[in-house]
Amino acid sequence: LLQRAARTFEVDCAVLCKIHDGNAISVANQWCRDGSSHRLQAELHPAVVDALKGSGFFHTKNAAELFTAATVSIQNEDIQRVQSFVSIPIEEDGDITGFLGFASLEKTKEWSSASLEALRVLGNLVSDAMIRVRAEQEIQFLAYYDELTGLPNRTLFSDRLNQALHVARRSEVFVGVMLVNLDSFKMVNDTMGHEHGDQILLEVAQAMEQRLRKMDTVARFGGDEFMIMVNNIA
Repeated sequence: LLQRAARTFEVDCAVLCKIHDGNAISVANQWCRDGSSHRLQAELHPAVVDALKGSGFFHTKNAAELFTAATVSIQNEDIQRVQSFVSIPIEEDGDITGFLGFASLEKTKEWSSASLEALRVLGNLVSDAMIRVRAEQEIQFLAYYDELTGLPNRTLFSDRLNQALHVARRSEVFVGVMLVNLDSFKMVNDTMGHEHGDQILLEVAQAMEQRLRKMDTVARFGGDEFMIMVNNIA
């Protein structure tokens, strides 16, 4: 997408950046005509952030104006090569989470209103795609992991157990499986509330994870029940 857009609008570089913590940015993806690649870690100038939140566009003939001083970990000559730069915001639920940037290195580029409107449409398409990808990732997570603790659920545990048993048969080792449940947990929920009960479940889950090897698995089966699988035991 970046390559096609850059060639369509006759610019030398196209970049998709993510914005973190207000104005810190990182490169998520990029395409440059000369094949160069820059891992930009910087902070956007407040004026750029305001422009993205306001009109939605930021256009400059001086690329150094994009960043606050002393925060750019990219070679100065790379910035100085930029003759013209325009950015289009990426929005999710009304928040600016990133931007598409297009840079001209060889000559100053003037952007027509029609081109800027086309870029706005492109930005909306990218925003929709990123929202969809995130939603798919969340659905994938919920299918195999417990939402509260982040541990594998019984579906993923069963899959890992089947794989471990297959390996164990070939290697002539054993797989250990343990059921762990918390005594009197209902009393905790009844007397201290479900929010406190959830905190205890989370702390128990983390404690068990920290005490297992990377090859082992602890899963939440629901309620106060956990399953532990220990691989490669004699």
